[in-house]
Amino acid sequence: MIDVVLVGREDGLARLAAALATDAPVAVVGEAGIGKTTLLRAAARASGRQVFEGGALSTLSWIDYLALERAIGRRMPAGDPATVAVAVEGRVGDGLLVLDDLQWAAAATLEVVGYLAGRVGLLAGLRLGDASADAAVDQLRGADFEIVRLAALTPEESRAVLSRLRPDLGPGAADRLAKRTGGNPLLLRELAETGELSASLRLALAARLRRLDEPGREAFGLLALAGRPVHCDGLGSAGAKSLLAADLAVATADDRIEIRHSLLGEVAIEEMSAEERQRLHAILARNVDDPGEAARHHALAGDRKAALAAATRAAAATTRPGERASHMAIAASCADGPDADALRLEAAHALETADDWPALSVLLDQLRAGPPEVRAAAALIRARAAWRSGDPDGLRSALAEGFELVGGTGSDVEVQLLVESTRIPIFLDADPEEAVRSTTAALDAARAAGVDIARAEYLHGTALYVMQRPEGARYLEQAMAAARAAGEVGTEMVASNNLIAFHESLGDPGVARRVASEMVERAAALGLGVWERSFQMALSNLDFHAGNYPAVLAAADELLDQPLESRTRDSLFEQLCLALIDTGRIDEAERRVAALPPRSGADWTWRRQIAWVRTEAALWGGRPQRAAELAEEILDGPEGDANLAFAHVSRAWALFDLGREPGPPVTGSYPAMLAAVPEETTGICLLSAGSAAAAVDAFDRASVTWGGYHRRGEIRCEWAAGEAARRAGGSDAVDRLERVEQRAGELGMVPLLSRIHRSLRAAGVRRTAAARRTGGRRITDREREVLDLVGAGLTNAEIAGRLGVSRHTVISQIASASAKLGARSRTHAASLVAGARAG
Repeated sequence: MIDVVLVGREDGLARLAAALATDAPVAVVGEAGIGKTTLLRAAARASGRQVFEGGALSTLSWIDYLALERAIGRRMPAGDPATVAVAVEGRVGDGLLVLDDLQWAAAATLEVVGYLAGRVGLLAGLRLGDASADAAVDQLRGADFEIVRLAALTPEESRAVLSRLRPDLGPGAADRLAKRTGGNPLLLRELAETGELSASLRLALAARLRRLDEPGREAFGLLALAGRPVHCDGLGSAGAKSLLAADLAVATADDRIEIRHSLLGEVAIEEMSAEERQRLHAILARNVDDPGEAARHHALAGDRKAALAAATRAAAATTRPGERASHMAIAASCADGPDADALRLEAAHALETADDWPALSVLLDQLRAGPPEVRAAAALIRARAAWRSGDPDGLRSALAEGFELVGGTGSDVEVQLLVESTRIPIFLDADPEEAVRSTTAALDAARAAGVDIARAEYLHGTALYVMQRPEGARYLEQAMAAARAAGEVGTEMVASNNLIAFHESLGDPGVARRVASEMVERAAALGLGVWERSFQMALSNLDFHAGNYPAVLAAADELLDQPLESRTRDSLFEQLCLALIDTGRIDEAERRVAALPPRSGADWTWRRQIAWVRTEAALWGGRPQRAAELAEEILDGPEGDANLAFAHVSRAWALFDLGREPGPPVTGSYPAMLAAVPEETTGICLLSAGSAAAAVDAFDRASVTWGGYHRRGEIRCEWAAGEAARRAGGSDAVDRLERVEQRAGELGMVPLLSRIHRSLRAAGVRRTAAARRTGGRRITDREREVLDLVGAGLTNAEIAGRLGVSRHTVISQIASASAKLGARSRTHAASLVAGARAG
């Protein structure tokens, strides 16, 4: 197998092969880790000639002929360079001389190499960035060497390397890794395998930086701390020239300089003293025009007064909540005096809206010493932060702290705490009746005080939604509209999120999709990245229920390695694992669950999500006894959790598979998404009892009821109805099973297909191969256009920008095309399209 470092080096190999055919000398040059040695060795192997390989050493650069002696394996004769060249030529003969790292070779060695050029097969390698490298390259060029300069890998080539090293790595993570390493194969391989630089490689990078001259070191430090390209004027001409000559940076089209790969910047910052960082941040602060960027550099330079002034100007100048929160955080961290607490509270609200919990935590710690009302307001925000981060104990303790400070005062903060405390019966205690009672009282109090009305409506609507009462949607819509009108962006986001959830499970999934799509765009326009991703996750959830597994897998790949609110991450992880199970990748789902770190104090929702994934993995993985045990654990959860209904279905099928009595059918009222549970469990009981004909009717009703809300339930019940019809001797049994075989095949539901094929075999129908995934469907012109851009190396975000559509639209089009083509991934789909065109 070709070394992964040779990916993207086909042209270089061809040039070396052509030169060797005529014994023309070639020198391969490039930065450290770019793949020079690998390329030289590959070309040498391909030549079929005897190879004499040696290299110079930086610590022994003073030894004449060291590289030659290492290659030939003997001491060089006494005499001038011409004499030595004759001896080397006689030893190499028709073989091939490969000399690496000639930037460290003594002058006498380079002179011998000049004599040998054209007389023996000769390949040389030189590392750029060393003081002697340019002179050595010039000397070889004067000896008629062809100079082959190795450039960094393109993003597409970097992804090709990563696909071999880490086939489990998603496109988003691969893109970020490629950018971080700047297309350097050595760094790419190192980070792909270990996640971090080795100590030796980090030391090598640091040593490379230390070899810069003084202007170059300062310019590189400025670039590293800026974290973006800087105009040449801001670095100084001498510094910019030094960086370009050392191949540590590249020039952009607009006269800016940027670091070749960000790892060098990380190492440079680690190497700086605190005093040096402050000095360079002060220079950057003076030279930037943007007040927000200036504020950051002033703060890091230790100039709190200048940072406060610049951050305040920046916050006033933006309408994007995410940007404003960032600026307010800097201003608050630099504030002193009597107005500091008010500014910190304002900043805390802004950070809450932006879901920037790490920065918010730091700020709230600064408010612990203020007056009671300020501390209570901080406790309120801390409670909200605890909820969003999945910390139920933190929510309870923060609310208790707040009430202890202002309980009985009738203050606005007390009302806000009352509103927020209704989360406990809604979510933590799973007590729907108490939730409606408490949210009704909180809404009355909010209206009487004229405080937090939209938030109280949102929580009351949520409680009604949990109770499956249709008026919950009206309160959520009112909260969403009122919060948007009042500029309460945080409440608008959470109300929208729950309105989507309401329509997903109780109302119209089409409305849920429309609201989610609208909110993805709105959150993006407001600069609220965490919320943008949360609404993308909501769309993914709708895709899961629609059976669009490629879209779920693509969204999880793109989102899971990005910053996400804890509950959003949990739900997305659950979707991903269930999609893997439904598409036959059960082992992968179980590995992902097993790799989860322990979570102390996890709430019931998370425990139930993971338990259900394990239950489904066991059920569809052929371990019904384990599935039944896990389902029983879920069913011990709080009675108010409607999602327990899924476990009832899983347990019933597990017991059926074991040949045991599934128990009585589930009874009671369930929301629209789960309304099929009583009918499906009735069908399982009838089938188990031998009443197959009656079971057909029950499964048919269940399939219709699941339809539109939960595709996997719908198709599962279609199969069950076909199996029941087979057992009942129905004449339509094979037709039923073949229809559901087609549907399950199109969606890629591999474990269910196995059950369908078993039923067909029992009916006398043989299957020699898996049903076709594509069902004869053709991809659309737009899907083909998107896949062409995937093949060109563009990310989903870049494709969205190119075509003027949302990123989720791109994900959906890739997923749809992948399903039609039977592709395993976006890159596989792109290659299939390209291959079909070429054929």
